[in-house]
Amino acid sequence: MGGIGSGRPSSNRDTVDSTRCIDIRFMRRMGWLQAGMAGTLRWNCNGLPSGDIRYRVTEHSLNLNYRYRINGGDWQSVAQTVALETTPCHYGGLRYWFTCPRCERRCALLCGAERLFYCRQCYNLPYQTQLEGAHGRACMKRNKLEKKLFGPNRRRMWAHTRDRLINELVKAEDAANQALIAHFKDLYSDIF
Repeated sequence: MGGIGSGRPSSNRDTVDSTRCIDIRFMRRMGWLQAGMAGTLRWNCNGLPSGDIRYRVTEHSLNLNYRYRINGGDWQSVAQTVALETTPCHYGGLRYWFTCPRCERRCALLCGAERLFYCRQCYNLPYQTQLEGAHGRACMKRNKLEKKLFGPNRRRMWAHTRDRLINELVKAEDAANQALIAHFKDLYSDIF
């Protein structure tokens, strides 16, 4: 039953988390989206510099200048312009968006999976959590609840909130165990 490529997606697939992304929410928080602002965005991989991009913000666009190479080939200079858009928030203020240069969809992230920066849908990039199986998702939920309840940055909470979170933690632990049992049953179904 099944075969290579069936079932869960491959773990070596590129994801949003494994590519260089430009996040408009981060740029907004840092105050970098004002017209006339210029600077450099930098990425690190395992604590070492892995790339940078120079940017300049105009009234309605973000201009990116960087160098790119394929598989150790010659470096090519790339200049890309990305349109900026705003939408009003319900309680005042504005929310900023990139307009994807390829599909013209509003997005908060632009991913650099290849030569140019586009939205994750154009590159067909999932989030890492979307590639997790049932056991992985249940473990992530359990870990998140444990961190909220017992982590170093936990906050004081009402007793009924703590009790509710503990009940959710027990259910998440049961779900993780059931998913693990189902996984092993699938693995060893031919033997037993």
